[in-house]
Amino acid sequence: MADISIPIPFLGKIIEYFDKSFFLKYYQYSHSKYIEHLYNSNWHIIDKCGFSYKICLENIYKNDINDNSFFMIKNISTEKIENLTIKIVAESIYGDYIQNIYIDNLLSNEKPNIFILNQIPFQELEFYKESIIPTYNSIYIQVIGINYKIVDEKSVKIRPTFYSLLNDRWDKKWNINWNLRYIEEGKSFLREYIYFRVLNGDILFLLEKTKNPIKIIRYKINMFLTSKYIISSLFWVLLWSGRIDVDKSGYYRIKI
Repeated sequence: MADISIPIPFLGKIIEYFDKSFFLKYYQYSHSKYIEHLYNSNWHIIDKCGFSYKICLENIYKNDINDNSFFMIKNISTEKIENLTIKIVAESIYGDYIQNIYIDNLLSNEKPNIFILNQIPFQELEFYKESIIPTYNSIYIQVIGINYKIVDEKSVKIRPTFYSLLNDRWDKKWNINWNLRYIEEGKSFLREYIYFRVLNGDILFLLEKTKNPIKIIRYKINMFLTSKYIISSLFWVLLWSGRIDVDKSGYYRIKI
């Protein structure tokens, strides 16, 4: 009899193909929203030196081997900054991480200049006994020189919240780390939609206090319909079928 068994590596490739077909573009979109949020973090201004800047800190769950933390700077004065020397300092209990940046000809109203922070480690949390130790507690910049003059101007200290490490949803798929915050927001949106628009959340709150057997059963059924796994499955089905999409502002909406 002929051997018609499917080799395990080949079967794995088939599963990966369909896995990517169903999920890849949504994972990419969710992670792109995370990167967009990273880029849109607040700009800080150093008035005396005539420039604004932002520091975008990557964490250990980076999506690509080429991902890095980076420093962005733009001239907000009316004159060209001929040269600028900046020191970026990340303070930690183990000592300071320092990176020096040298800039020439920073033009007014020009697009931001971007510099990779390869001397500043990725954000990470270390758990020791009952303590949580971050990679660094604060980060700031110090202007050492501008327009051939020695200065000593320090920015306010930025204290990272490590939100993306503590509260975000990360998943490693296809050997890549993905930030799924945006997908989780979609599931939360669907759960609230079903709870309040379909099942009437106010009534469910009252049913929770009842002793009527019929109402208790109804309450249990409704809670099952809004459980984590049911909502997750329903979310993907509605997404694939085009019943859930995203408007121009990035908000989820359901098509009835």
